[in-house]
Amino acid sequence: MDVTIAGNAGFCGGVRRVVNLVENALSDNLRPLYTIGEIVHNRRVVEMFRDRGVQTVSTANDVPGKCTAVIRAHGLPAEEISVLRAKDINLLDGTCGKVAKVTYRIRECAVEGRLIYIAGEHGHAEMKTHTSIAPGSTVHVAGLKQLMQMSIPRIPSALFAQTTFSPSGFSQIKDHLTGCIGDLKVFDTICNWTLEAQRAAAEVAGQVDLMIVVGGKNSANTARLVEVSRGAGAETVLIESVDELRDYDFTKIAMAGITGGASTLPADIDEVRRFLERI
Repeated sequence: MDVTIAGNAGFCGGVRRVVNLVENALSDNLRPLYTIGEIVHNRRVVEMFRDRGVQTVSTANDVPGKCTAVIRAHGLPAEEISVLRAKDINLLDGTCGKVAKVTYRIRECAVEGRLIYIAGEHGHAEMKTHTSIAPGSTVHVAGLKQLMQMSIPRIPSALFAQTTFSPSGFSQIKDHLTGCIGDLKVFDTICNWTLEAQRAAAEVAGQVDLMIVVGGKNSANTARLVEVSRGAGAETVLIESVDELRDYDFTKIAMAGITGGASTLPADIDEVRRFLERI
């Protein structure tokens, strides 16, 4: 079987940074060590650190004193960061630089008095971070359908996107708001890494019989890779580990492609590659 791995498969820079932050904290024995929420949306990464003693809690209020706490790659709501800073703890900020840049620009637009629209997924950890910056001036938009049902005030506004949001979905929202609002600042804050990963996945998917996407099933950017792979015409399966391929019928598969979400361990991608090459 011929196997091709798409470009930008696996850890992006932001994920690599927070993973290294936790690795270094463990090496320096900064224990007990906590993360507030999953540091990345990948079960295998979370379990890897849990097995080494890293504890995951739901909120900042669950972090005890005299410990080390790591802010996840998606950031944390402003009110939770305030709680952490009031505690007697060693606080390590693992927020992705691109996510942090979005929150900084949202704060600037809020100071300007603008109404802020953020395109993103309801309940996503990154969205909770962004919407906490100016809660009274923020409108969360999941898609064009929702936006078209809303009354759009003709006041100075700004538009942002969750860094892993759909490019086509963002374009639709931007076009609609541009037609309604005269003074609209548009910030295309979709991460270039994820855009390139989607482009590379689509390219490989157009050439293979089967596309395998490795990553967390609760990961937004991994879900995008599934969408673009299927959109390119390839049969596509989403797995978290190679074990999910053991019972798959590969008899009609001559060429297979592999990609992985931004929080997928490179070792997991390589394990899938080796499995396929043995078939």
